[in-house]
Amino acid sequence: MFQSEHLVEKWKPLLDHDGGITDPHRKAVTAVLLENQEKFLKEEQAFSTGHSLMESPTNSANAAGTQGGYSSSAAAGGPVAGFDPVLISLIRRSMPNLVAYDLAGVQPMSGPTGLIFAMRSRYTSQSGTEAFYNEATLLSQVSLPTTSVEMDLLVSTVHSLMYLLVLVLSVNLVVTLLY
Repeated sequence: MFQSEHLVEKWKPLLDHDGGITDPHRKAVTAVLLENQEKFLKEEQAFSTGHSLMESPTNSANAAGTQGGYSSSAAAGGPVAGFDPVLISLIRRSMPNLVAYDLAGVQPMSGPTGLIFAMRSRYTSQSGTEAFYNEATLLSQVSLPTTSVEMDLLVSTVHSLMYLLVLVLSVNLVVTLLY
């Protein structure tokens, strides 16, 4: 069993709550982020109680003046027992609804640094030429608009694309806030 599958099983009650996350990739990414948050909250609580040899951070208290992400009133069971329900709920509700999944590849990291993997596109086969190789040189051969009509067309096209992008991002934000 892969680590993400193990984490999905661990966080299954939370991931399946209220209709659940249907996309398996979004579910795996959310499970990794929930695990990262749990690990951070445990480390922060260890710092605040002095169970570590390292000095505790100066900003370990939250806005209410309580220590770390733990709350004494948390009554949840399973992997979220003892954790601040706001932080866990924020990850559970916001991460699966991000527009980033639709625009780019989303890869969760298990720490502040990590490896990011990318795929190189090739035209014909694995030994063929790269699809995006030397694209800067190819773009330099594109002719720029020379007349005011061509420039106006280019500007209106760019404005339309920017408007469409803002519209998509706004709709995604509203959907995320409503759910």
